[in-house]
Amino acid sequence: MVNRLNAAKVALLIGLGAALNPGLATAADTVTGEAAAGGAAKELRVIPLRSVDNQGGQLELRGQAGQLQFRVPVEAGAKVRDARLRLVYQTTDAVVAERSKMWVYLNQQGIAQLPLTGGDDALRADIVLPPELLTTGQNTLSLWAQQENSRGCDAGSSAALWTRLDPANSYIALETTGPDRDRNLADLSDAASFLGAGADRIELLTPAKRSDATLKAGALVAQGFSLRLPESGLAVRHRTATAGSLNGRDGKVLVGAAGDIADLVADLGDIRGPYIGLRAAVNPGDGQLLVISGRDDAEVMKAAAAFSDPSVTLPATADWTIDQVKRAALRVQSMQEPGHSYRFKELRATTGGISNGTEARTGLELNLPADSLPAGGRKVVMELDYTYAANLAPNSVVNVLVNGRYASMIALNDPRGAKVVNQRVLLPIDQLRPGTNTIAFEPMIGSDGSSGCVVRPGSGKSVAISGDSLITIPDMARVASLPDLQLFASGGFPYVGTSDPRVGSRRDFEVVLTSGDDATIGGALTLLSKLAQTAGHPIDNFAIGAKARYQGDVLMIGPADTLDGKIAADLPAAARGVRDALRPAGTLFDQSPLFQSSLDPATGPATRPGVATNTVRAPNAATGTGVITASMADLAMLERAVAWTSELSRDFREAVWPSRYGRVAGSLSSVDEGSAMMAAFENPVKAQSTVTLITGATSETVESSVAALVKPALWDRLSGGTVAWNAGSMAMQSWAPEDNYRLGDIPDDWHQRMLFVNALFARNPVAWAFLALVGLLVLTGLTQLALNKRQGS
Repeated sequence: MVNRLNAAKVALLIGLGAALNPGLATAADTVTGEAAAGGAAKELRVIPLRSVDNQGGQLELRGQAGQLQFRVPVEAGAKVRDARLRLVYQTTDAVVAERSKMWVYLNQQGIAQLPLTGGDDALRADIVLPPELLTTGQNTLSLWAQQENSRGCDAGSSAALWTRLDPANSYIALETTGPDRDRNLADLSDAASFLGAGADRIELLTPAKRSDATLKAGALVAQGFSLRLPESGLAVRHRTATAGSLNGRDGKVLVGAAGDIADLVADLGDIRGPYIGLRAAVNPGDGQLLVISGRDDAEVMKAAAAFSDPSVTLPATADWTIDQVKRAALRVQSMQEPGHSYRFKELRATTGGISNGTEARTGLELNLPADSLPAGGRKVVMELDYTYAANLAPNSVVNVLVNGRYASMIALNDPRGAKVVNQRVLLPIDQLRPGTNTIAFEPMIGSDGSSGCVVRPGSGKSVAISGDSLITIPDMARVASLPDLQLFASGGFPYVGTSDPRVGSRRDFEVVLTSGDDATIGGALTLLSKLAQTAGHPIDNFAIGAKARYQGDVLMIGPADTLDGKIAADLPAAARGVRDALRPAGTLFDQSPLFQSSLDPATGPATRPGVATNTVRAPNAATGTGVITASMADLAMLERAVAWTSELSRDFREAVWPSRYGRVAGSLSSVDEGSAMMAAFENPVKAQSTVTLITGATSETVESSVAALVKPALWDRLSGGTVAWNAGSMAMQSWAPEDNYRLGDIPDDWHQRMLFVNALFARNPVAWAFLALVGLLVLTGLTQLALNKRQGS
């Protein structure tokens, strides 16, 4: 029997390099399993930190108060006998070693304090984690770094600070004894233990003779896992079910009608309705098998819908024939309506992102309706109640950031400390956006030379903002402007829908698979799971398959060479450039077009339903009848003038307010065949509908890229109309939408129309200047005429 010391020794000998090698990791589990034979089931798990990172990006602690958080799952019913943490890390050369440290916390309890020193050599720390602090379910391991730059304490020096973990050699080793009973369906409330410690994906299998209904059922099951792990970016790996595919280390899900999977599951039994069952592992060390089935597609769908809703209580049995399950209640996301005031305690608190200040950020989440148009000269008004500590340096401040950009500042200049009530802070309305916004408070505590940049203790708080503080949102025009990938990421709009009648109720959409291979299906299921997680409830208002009608909103996913020409021909210019960059280098000399439009070039583009043509009928001089085509020259000139003034306005705003309106233009130089693209644009077949395209060079690239995209490190950066990203480097570039369109009509209310006109001119100040100039010229002319008339009389 292996004792705790030997188990820890085995874990340290494995190293993360071996832990990332599935063969070696399995061997480690086999050693502990054999040693535990004859006693309680014992298991040694080596969990790479990068597989349980909450954000999914680089393992870096940046700024003067850098933070990282990791999920540490413990299986329900299991007991942790021993736990070890290994950290291999390196810090920037500019750090002041005697004033820089890193703390390790487990479930908010301090565990260790580590030194931070610059240099080329990495440091290694082996830390014993108290087993009694690890509970079943999700535990939180936190790293907090206090770093000081030798070049100074300004924001630029703070942003240059970093401590980077080695992803190949930083891990957690857990020795656990398994539960003393067989697992049942009720244990799936802890979905992480079913997937396996450190697993960031679910393996979902469907039979070879799968229907579109089976794929939709699989998507609902994947949503159920994603909703049970709300803080994760869970990926779906889809595979065609075979006898050998059911074996493996982590849990798997099999979805299909009983007649299609009977040969794969020996003890399936007689299924008499919608069925959910949990099968124990066939071989030692294998994961369990979750079966979602029924006698036909309708019953499979009913079983999948029951599992997709986390509020449904699963029974403490291994088999469940579903009789009656109420439909999942749609969660109405808390929205902050323009023209209203809210207390801070009524809003959702967030961490506010990585801090460049001297202490961790605190933040608030502000959710504006999808059809709000934040523009114009109005201000968001905050009335803050807060206190701050005494003996702070006189140059201490709290920076206020809106969506990561500086907006205002609060001075902390009383050496005695203070309790402040109703201090007004004004924020520009045009720094907000429809959907989710973050208002962050970032303390920047000054220094006095003797204490360095950080004058408070490492975990100290210099400022406390009261929950009774008030924020007032000014009234806004209510017109939804699309495409907007940030709105897609923050609320799933327009696919998830909204309860706002001005924009329209939730409407059905199509998920179009341009290829039927496993990787493309896996990418689509991953994206649907993320949309459900974003909405906070299962979504079933979609049809999935290879056929497309294009009569509404569309999610299209697949490799670049399989896209429908009808859609590919209407890609925005930026998306076409990215698409070409995704092509393998060997195809650059192929002069044949990659896509062919299905629209007839002889007759031109098909007329969209509900959109009038520019053809009018008038009498013919000879026959009395005929057709006259109206000239579009004047309209084209007007469109060019509007586009020119809009671009000039954009350049003007960037020159005057670079910190607020500055854009980072995407570059195609870093886009290659290993990258992927997401582009949103108006449906060329049906007006006021959206097509969102996800593509890459191959199906495998699409699958791995979407798996990386749903991690917060990339998902939270979605914006504009087109993005390109690389799953390996986690780099992302975005391009602004080229052709915006409105969803819904401008309200008839005169106040709303005034707000809409004000927003348009605020976004296009050059057009406003031209209009004012024309008005002055007209007024001058009228005045001159009046003077002449008076002089003549």
